[in-house]
Amino acid sequence: MTLRWDARNRVGSAVSDWTARQFLVEYLVVAGGGGGGSTDGGGGGGAGGMRVGALPVTAGTSYTITVGAGGAGGAAGFYGGSNGSDSVFSTVTSTGGGGGATYGGGSSGPLTNGASGGSGGGGAGWPGGTGTGGAGTSGQGSTGGTASNASIGAGGGGGGAGAVGGNAGVNGGNGGDGLASLITGSSVTYAGGGGGGSYNGTGGSGGAGGGGTAVGVGSGGTYRIVTGKQNISLRIFITVQVTSKDNLPTIK
Repeated sequence: MTLRWDARNRVGSAVSDWTARQFLVEYLVVAGGGGGGSTDGGGGGGAGGMRVGALPVTAGTSYTITVGAGGAGGAAGFYGGSNGSDSVFSTVTSTGGGGGATYGGGSSGPLTNGASGGSGGGGAGWPGGTGTGGAGTSGQGSTGGTASNASIGAGGGGGGAGAVGGNAGVNGGNGGDGLASLITGSSVTYAGGGGGGSYNGTGGSGGAGGGGTAVGVGSGGTYRIVTGKQNISLRIFITVQVTSKDNLPTIK
C-alpha cells in the first residue's frame, strides 16, 4: 500500500514499520522578468516564465536550483530592456522574460519590437511607426502588447503568465496579469508583466503579480519599466511504502 503525507503542513502521522521510498515535490518556478525599454514610448518588460507541477525526487540526491535575476531596464538614450534570466529546478526550466523595446538607435536591447521570452516584452511606439510585442513561451507566459503612435508614441505592456500585455493608445499599455498559486498555503499571484511608457499620456500599470508600473521624469521625459521578480517555491510530499499491514500510518 502506498500513502502520501504532506510534509509542509504536517498532515498525517505514522507509527513504526514504514520506509520512505520517494519524495514528490510540488514546484512553482518563476524566472526573472525582463527590463522595460527606455524612451517615452518604450515597451514594458515581459514577466518571467512560470511553471507549476510535481516532480519525483530521490532521498540523498542533489538537485540544481537556480533563481534567475530580473533583467535591467534600458539605459537612458534609446536602449531596449534586457531579458531576465532563467530559473531552474532539476529538469524544470522557466524562461526569463523578454525585454521591452525602444525605438531609437541604442547599441543594445530590442529595437521596435519586444523581445521574446517566458512572456514577451512590449513593443515601442514613436511618431513614425509602432512595434509589436514579443512572443511568450508556450505553457509559461503570454505575448507582449503592441505599441501606438498616437500623441507621439506609447509602448505596449509586457505579457504576463495569465494574460497578454495590453496594447497602447495615448497611454502606455498595461502589463498582463500573472497567475495565482496556492503552493504557499494561500493564494498568491506571480509573474505579472510591466507597463509601457507614454510620451503625452500616462504610463501603463503593472500586471497583477509583481509587474512594474511605468514612471517618467519631466514632461516627455525618459520612461523605464522593470519587472524583475522571480521565485521558486517547493512543497514536498512523502510517498511511503508500508511494510506491515498491522502498522499503517494514520492519515488525519
